[in-house]
Amino acid sequence: SALPGEGDDMQISEATLRLDYFNRLPMTVRLFLDFLDEEDNLITQVPLSQSGEQDIALRSGLIDPGTRFAVAATNDRLIISLNSDQLKDLAKTANIKLRGELETPFVDGSSEVRVRADDYFGFKLFGKFKLITTVD
Repeated sequence: SALPGEGDDMQISEATLRLDYFNRLPMTVRLFLDFLDEEDNLITQVPLSQSGEQDIALRSGLIDPGTRFAVAATNDRLIISLNSDQLKDLAKTANIKLRGELETPFVDGSSEVRVRADDYFGFKLFGKFKLITTVD
């Protein structure tokens, strides 16, 4: 990582991740980010397991109650802020592994959905970092 770590003249004071997405699957997509060191050991996660942090959930496409197919994509943006412990460990990160789960939403009294071959989802992930420089 090219980010400053402990002992550097610069420190990360704030880090946010912006996730822009579109989802035309008739399912919610839950994402998990694992921050790994050079040996693929877990440093931290987003969301933190067992912390009560809100899931990174990409809402399903609009589902037709009659056919149970997605009929329109959902386009949205999520902002994820890293906490102070995560900021301290950010410089140790060599890789970020993205994991996902699919979940059928409960819509109009049913969680049954139907999937077409041309259903899709996509996202872009951006990072924004604020740094503090110490001048002696």
